[in-house]
Amino acid sequence: MWGVLTLYPKLFALLDADAYRSLQQALQALDAHALVPLPFSFHVGYSLLASLVLVVSGCFMLAGRPWARVLFLAWCVSSLFVAVATYGFAPILLIRVLTFSLLFLLLVYGPSSQFFAGRRGR
Repeated sequence: MWGVLTLYPKLFALLDADAYRSLQQALQALDAHALVPLPFSFHVGYSLLASLVLVVSGCFMLAGRPWARVLFLAWCVSSLFVAVATYGFAPILLIRVLTFSLLFLLLVYGPSSQFFAGRRGR
């Protein structure tokens, strides 16, 4: 659901010239403080790929596919690396780490573990 909801602003930024310029300026301001400045095209491509990965992994997690859970968690880890490269070690990174830690616990332990274990052969 999150992937679908975040897709609209990304597409809007690509289709509207003013929104595109605003996004480009905001990312240039972030790059001034970044550990590893990433090109604007990387940010756009990465965010569109993120929406696709989140939609696919979410749909297949609802169907109980274990690989979708692994894909989602791997994507979360990769987004942490991109966040460190983009923001450095800013307070927003702590929020991301806490959120992804909670998601990891919810997806790996307890009832979700049994949910995915029961569908291993599918």
